[in-house]
Amino acid sequence: MTDQLNGLRFDIYERVHLPEEVAAIEELEEIELVPHMQALPQDEQVLLRGHLLLSGIYRAQDEAGSGLSQLEHWIPVEIALPLNRVQSMDELAVEIDNFDVDLI
Repeated sequence: MTDQLNGLRFDIYERVHLPEEVAAIEELEEIELVPHMQALPQDEQVLLRGHLLLSGIYRAQDEAGSGLSQLEHWIPVEIALPLNRVQSMDELAVEIDNFDVDLI
């Protein structure tokens, strides 16, 4: 969550395990992380609740030719902010500045 002049920054770590029947990833062709969040006022705080959708296209190690597979993983997120830190609910936004992917 960032603003040009004022904002908060959060680091989130998530490990994604492929199902056993899926071949390991040889190469990532495309990958993106998109927030799907909503702000919910509650008593003395604002709750940011939702998911980050990690999606991409990859080439598996065992596939011959140009066979590509899709990856989709939802990361649950819930962040509580003190109400005095929120000037306007309309100005709240969740943005992904950057993210890193390590293939293990």
